[in-house]
Amino acid sequence: MALTRTKLTGGKLYGSSSAAFQAIVQGRKPTRWNMAGSPVEWTKEIVAEFAFHGGEYTFHNPLTGSEDTAADIRGHYFDSIAQGEQKGWTQEEHDAVVERLDTLCEQQPNMVWVITAPKFEKPWPKYDDAHHNQVAVLAEQLGLVAESLAYERQNANRSSVIAKLEELLSAKETEEELTAA
Repeated sequence: MALTRTKLTGGKLYGSSSAAFQAIVQGRKPTRWNMAGSPVEWTKEIVAEFAFHGGEYTFHNPLTGSEDTAADIRGHYFDSIAQGEQKGWTQEEHDAVVERLDTLCEQQPNMVWVITAPKFEKPWPKYDDAHHNQVAVLAEQLGLVAESLAYERQNANRSSVIAKLEELLSAKETEEELTAA
């Protein structure tokens, strides 16, 4: 039987001055013990992790001449929806993480902050009045395909319009690659 996951809503993006910042929302604590007094059940640990740990790698150290080991850590950013889906959080757990991070944003603004996406302007004044079948045609004629795609994704988000704009953009990129070669 497949595990069905809840589609999380209310996602937010955060940044941190620390590459591997972690915010513990709920620690792992024992909830049940066996007859010998050893824990056998635990609460679920909920941690917001701002880093992706890609393992270790070796490199030649030019200062010492030796082969050294380093960690591949990519971080500074946190996407609550992406991590919630990756870790199988419920909506309630996700919301608890967002609440904790919002509190940290207020308490430690130099350590954690909310990232807001820039709002894209209409590519032309009457964009929203254009029929959905005409948006890609007009965007191509006006040379505003990339701008139209960004605005469409952020606002109306019509799949047919996005598909046509992506197709135009892809064709333009292919054409530029061929002329550059």
